[in-house]
Amino acid sequence: MSSDSGIVGAETGLPAKRVSWVELYFDLVYVYVVSRLALGIVKHPDVGGVWLTVFLFAVLWWTWIGFAVLYNRHGDEERRGERLVILAGTLPCAVAGAQVPNAVDGHYLGFGLALAAARLLLAGAHLAETDRALRWRPLDVWSGYVVSALALTVWGVWGEDHVWLFWLVLFSLGYEAARLLAPRHSATEQPGADIEPRHLAERFGLFMIIMLGEVVAVGAGADPGTGEDFGYWCGLVGGLVLAAALWWIYFDAVAEAVEHALTSTDRVLSTARTLYAGGHLRPAFGLLLVAAGLELSLAEQPHGHIESTGSWLLTVGVALYLSGNLRFFRRRPGRTRRYLIGASVTAATVCLAFLVGPERLTPRQLIPLLALWTILTAVFVSHRQRTHSPAA
Repeated sequence: MSSDSGIVGAETGLPAKRVSWVELYFDLVYVYVVSRLALGIVKHPDVGGVWLTVFLFAVLWWTWIGFAVLYNRHGDEERRGERLVILAGTLPCAVAGAQVPNAVDGHYLGFGLALAAARLLLAGAHLAETDRALRWRPLDVWSGYVVSALALTVWGVWGEDHVWLFWLVLFSLGYEAARLLAPRHSATEQPGADIEPRHLAERFGLFMIIMLGEVVAVGAGADPGTGEDFGYWCGLVGGLVLAAALWWIYFDAVAEAVEHALTSTDRVLSTARTLYAGGHLRPAFGLLLVAAGLELSLAEQPHGHIESTGSWLLTVGVALYLSGNLRFFRRRPGRTRRYLIGASVTAATVCLAFLVGPERLTPRQLIPLLALWTILTAVFVSHRQRTHSPAA
């Protein structure tokens, strides 16, 4: 194996690590955080509001990855200190979630300082787990978190007046990611830096469940408004069917394919960075747009008025989710054809929003149509997975 390898579990004869109870509690905090992000898009559904939410989501995404990878490498249910670190991490993450409405309104101080504190906690945890002789290397994991903590602090204090500070935070996140999943932090160089692929797959699967849970909560919470008419039932049933179809696409086909790619490679760290940390960002944010679009589409609208903003968020969100998942199959034979298929599915999904308007469909009536389209895509993805799986 190359120096990028770091598999533990079946290959070493050790029992594979499973997701712990403290990690599930950490994810519970992110249920709240995701709901606040979706509400931010609902309140500011314009292009500027969506792009700002993309930025906020990216910072929170890498925060979650930091704690997931920390426990993957060093977590032990028998050591209370490991669990206390994860519990401590819920505090700044919850505060950041509470500050999302202020951040969406352009006040970044509370959000930035909260996630800077989370990164300082991660830096300290990595320092404590590193061998004393290797602890203060300038390019170790802790340095990435210190840099991003400083960038988030500066952005939180002066970000309202200096747009370029957004780019500073993004570059610091890139440096943080490079340090966290860099090949030089492998088992051949530093004990305890192994990545357990199956645990990592479970963790990201649980994060997708969090995002899908927000879609279900919004769909099931449709307000009947003046009465439970045909539009209400279209929105209610269509939203729940849509969520189920989105679940099927990932957990019936994609999750298995990505986990197999991670467990069968000798370059685990770079593959984890590509397929999970980077690869899951697009479909995860797509689900956030779906939740916000559903809420706007299900909202009661004045008689004779058709507001299509929710429909556009809904179709764009599903398109991001589908294209983000279809890309995981592009490394197989027929790559050019798969690019064309993915692009066609994405374009067709977005174009469904044109069906909403006066004398056409209402936003609520579009939802079951989009659900049907997603079901057809799920059938296609499942078929491709069955015919091209290693077992086949």
